[in-house]
Amino acid sequence: MAKSGAPSNVMVGGGARSAETRRLLIEAAVDVLKSDGYAGASARVIAERAGSNQGLIFYHFGSVANLLLAALDSVSAAA
Repeated sequence: MAKSGAPSNVMVGGGARSAETRRLLIEAAVDVLKSDGYAGASARVIAERAGSNQGLIFYHFGSVANLLLAALDSVSAAA
């Protein structure tokens, strides 16, 4: 079992559909952070905004914290 905060290694390959799911989750996380702040950025709210289910957050990112870090990286790269 991975330690808390350790990155997930579940995503080894992935295809276009998987990349699209990751993109939608990241965009939803950015949107939730803008509208609801960090306190409102739960897996349930982010997944609902992405039109996805909560399990995919943990499948692709390992934790909500890792998803939020990916969202931060995304915003930083776009700037």
